[in-house]
Amino acid sequence: MNYGLLKYSYTSKYLYTNIGDEIQSLAAQRFLPHVDYYIFREKMNEFRSNDHEKVKMILNAWYMFCPENFPPSEDIDPLLLSMHFAEKIRRKIEKSRRARDYLISHGPVGCRDESTMKFLLENSIPAYFSGCLTTTLIPNENLRKKREAEYILCVDVSDEVYDYVSQRAEKPVYRLTKNFSPMFGSKSRFEIAKIMLYTYHNAYAVITGNLHTAMPCLAFGTPVCLIDKKKYDGRFDGTEEWVRHCPEQEFLGGGFYDFNTPPDNPEKFIPFRDSLAEKCRAFTGFDSGRSLFEDDYRPDLFSLLSMMAESYEGSRRVILRTPGKYLLKIGVKKLLHKVLPSVFGECSMYALSEEDESK
Repeated sequence: MNYGLLKYSYTSKYLYTNIGDEIQSLAAQRFLPHVDYYIFREKMNEFRSNDHEKVKMILNAWYMFCPENFPPSEDIDPLLLSMHFAEKIRRKIEKSRRARDYLISHGPVGCRDESTMKFLLENSIPAYFSGCLTTTLIPNENLRKKREAEYILCVDVSDEVYDYVSQRAEKPVYRLTKNFSPMFGSKSRFEIAKIMLYTYHNAYAVITGNLHTAMPCLAFGTPVCLIDKKKYDGRFDGTEEWVRHCPEQEFLGGGFYDFNTPPDNPEKFIPFRDSLAEKCRAFTGFDSGRSLFEDDYRPDLFSLLSMMAESYEGSRRVILRTPGKYLLKIGVKKLLHKVLPSVFGECSMYALSEEDESK
């Protein structure tokens, strides 16, 4: 049996920067005994396996920039769960009998949010609320015990929220973003996603406006507070009650969330997490049952520094221990990331390796 995993990188139409979907793929990889094909989400319809053999894939993701390329190839044997359909593909599904038939024949569709579930049901497509597959990520308790949490993370929050936390926190506060330069190829993006998850895993507390940050924190048992965004197109419907959350102004008013003594996360997600894991095991016949992180895992210092560039204090603490050649490398790469996209415009997709590109 062959298995596939979703990958993401440049398209000819979009500059793709969100590292959150690589995090989704890392969650799916737990249930794959091996990966034979890395398949680009935006062109799954063009995928052809060797001898048209069926390739099992868990299609948990946000869909999609190129709805004209839906549904996927018949060479893919899909498990439809933890899916979110954006407005563009919803219009495609409403107009395309072929797209609806695909979802019906491979359904019922497990939806990451209740908004997607309601849309599908309204179009006579069997669907249910599955929740997010990233809640099935497994913590490494040995790693956590060896490295006492010394920092608080602010991930994609406003300047006001970051300033509020950094001025009141009793621990160092680092500021991260899920958006990375599209100059990174697919292999690097998976490595960065793992490093991002590592920072969530080992944090003392996390303040974020991201689904792809809040859900892994639940999985790892890292205390997290979700800042409600004014407009998020239904992506949190059903899962926002799994985490402690509030509007930004309420957070800034104080009293809602004590990040210096953060409360444990709610446990409402656990039945959904267990159900997702069981469905994936039944589909692939495999479950590694292991954390992404080995006991001796330490992320690459260069990559970690690049992520922490927005945090002066975080960068300063690490720079003190960093050889000069790494600092020069960081500066050059950050400059290239800013300049090259504007100079060259569109770029081609990046494969995980030359071997993977052939697949």
